[in-house]
Amino acid sequence: MPLIKILNKNFLLQIALGLVSGLGLMAQPANDNCNSAISLFSSVACNQQTFANTAATQSLSPATCGGFTSTSANDVWFSFVAVGSGDSVIVTPFGVFDAVLEVFSGSCTSPLSIACSDIALAATEKVAPGNLVVGNTYRIRVYGWNGSQGQFSICIKQSSGTPSGPVNDNCATAATLISGTSCSGQLTSNVGATQSQAPSLCGGFTSTSALDVWFKFTAATTGDSLILTPSGSFDGVLQLFSGSCGSLLSIACSDNGGTAAQEKLSPGTLTPGQTYFARVYGWGGSTGSFSVCVKQPSLFPANDNCGVNVLLTSGISCNTQIYSNLNATQSLAPGICGTSISNSAQDVWFAFGAITANDTVIVSPIGNFNPVVEVF
Repeated sequence: MPLIKILNKNFLLQIALGLVSGLGLMAQPANDNCNSAISLFSSVACNQQTFANTAATQSLSPATCGGFTSTSANDVWFSFVAVGSGDSVIVTPFGVFDAVLEVFSGSCTSPLSIACSDIALAATEKVAPGNLVVGNTYRIRVYGWNGSQGQFSICIKQSSGTPSGPVNDNCATAATLISGTSCSGQLTSNVGATQSQAPSLCGGFTSTSALDVWFKFTAATTGDSLILTPSGSFDGVLQLFSGSCGSLLSIACSDNGGTAAQEKLSPGTLTPGQTYFARVYGWGGSTGSFSVCVKQPSLFPANDNCGVNVLLTSGISCNTQIYSNLNATQSLAPGICGTSISNSAQDVWFAFGAITANDTVIVSPIGNFNPVVEVF
């Protein structure tokens, strides 16, 4: 019985034997709405992070910006806490993506647009209101002109003379993290941080000091994990709390020891909908850069391995079926196909019984999914 392996990025696809017509839906971005905005952290270097508005929906009407108004606004959302009055938001599009950038004060229920930028096709958009209130949270939305979709990078750049201390130096000003199925934490640091609590005994060791920065997140599942990935030689300590800033209860910590070691906490007992706090500090008073994220447990596809392949039926009418390789793992190394080879193979598996010597396997991608198909 022939076997089929399909690999590449995590998007929906449909597969059938014979003739296929492609249609289907892609998952909306995690930050499709204001309430699920991804937190960004300001920096002098303006640490860029890549996102996309692919499959986003419109949450507010398009803004009139630079004298023009888009026909639609398939937007994604971000937030940041102002460190200086001159902080600026910079969006750099990839390829021909024509981005519109808008910044709001206020809350998600009553946002007030304070600035926007829509220069031209594939142009870098920058918003620098100049009158931000230090410590206030501002919200950002990015969408494509006339409903276009694409990738872009975004960052918050501190103005010259901005204090070097992190805005999330204390529990009360903890930066918000969003739980997601992928782990894409933004680079941040504890440079300039002060100690808000004594160092904790973790893994049998206690640091001499704890120059800590704080984060918070709302648990999506009981199995959410908190993951700290250091940059360079930073030796991080990661601690998780329940409760409120005035009465925190430590429920887990991680200090694997040694520089550049990833720290991960998965208590397995989190309450969905409850807010948790986390602090990060460097062993022995060290400071440095790192990324931190909250990852939901993976739900592997049923046909993640060859031994549990999905059986397809060959037919003249070619009954279409929709599948996905979302959260799939790699079971075999990528194969050389044509003249190229993928750098990874998050594959799902299918099988069919050949009816004729000329049966054909056809895969029609949905959206911008780029599949690789291999028959065994």
